[in-house]
Amino acid sequence: MKIALLTLLLVLTLCLPFTFAQDASQWHLPGGAKARLGKGWVTQIKFSPDGTRLAVAGSIGIWIYDAQTYQEIALLNGNTATVSSISFSGDGMLASGSGGDTIRLWDIATGELRKTLTGDMVRVGSVSFSSDNLTLASGSTTEPTIRLWDVATGEIRKTFRNIGQSTEVLFSGDGRTLASGSTNGTIRLWDVVTGELLHSIKGDKGWVNSISFSADGKMLASAGGAQDRTVRIWDIATGELRHTLTEHVHEALSVAFSGDGTTLAIGGLLWDVAAGK
Repeated sequence: MKIALLTLLLVLTLCLPFTFAQDASQWHLPGGAKARLGKGWVTQIKFSPDGTRLAVAGSIGIWIYDAQTYQEIALLNGNTATVSSISFSGDGMLASGSGGDTIRLWDIATGELRKTLTGDMVRVGSVSFSSDNLTLASGSTTEPTIRLWDVATGEIRKTFRNIGQSTEVLFSGDGRTLASGSTNGTIRLWDVVTGELLHSIKGDKGWVNSISFSADGKMLASAGGAQDRTVRIWDIATGELRHTLTEHVHEALSVAFSGDGTTLAIGGLLWDVAAGK
């Protein structure tokens, strides 16, 4: 018995240092995945416009990572509820919306809170910066209203009505079009200036959890809800389906293209766009 215990202790002593020395982001990865990111319940993940940072939002707060090494840089946790949506600006800010009725603007370099936006909102489900960094769009999961905010003043510039509640709002790269995902599985494209509905794409069953434009504006990725558990990549010009991804198995709460459009983040996993896996 003593020999057996001594042998077990020796094995643990030799193996544990090696185990703890491994990068936690690489543990138990499914085939094709590059890293595992975030802590707690992950609700959304976004690359910064220059591709150097990766933000992971969830129940704990917002984790900021180095996009090349996947090392943690900062934790932003000033929200009073689970962070449901985040958006990078091109000039160093990060907007966050939560289950509450406020939107927060963060300074990425310092981790400090720059501004809090308040208005007639209930449960902010999505936020998105325009490409010129001057406008922020927000959508609600409890009301069919999309708001456009003036970032400098914090005032509402424009509101227009969605058909159903908005699960995600997102500007195209040129800032002229706003895409909205909804609770009925439809993706709608809006004219930012007029608020006019331009086009609809129907494919997901139930909620559209998340959408993401590729940097060149040619593709749009969408994540279906619990009834679907499928990620789809759409051709914007034709509205046709390019790829269907199902190997992540669980419901995808967030999708995001990398800056060069070659990688798609699904929850905490990274996938090759060209290969579709």
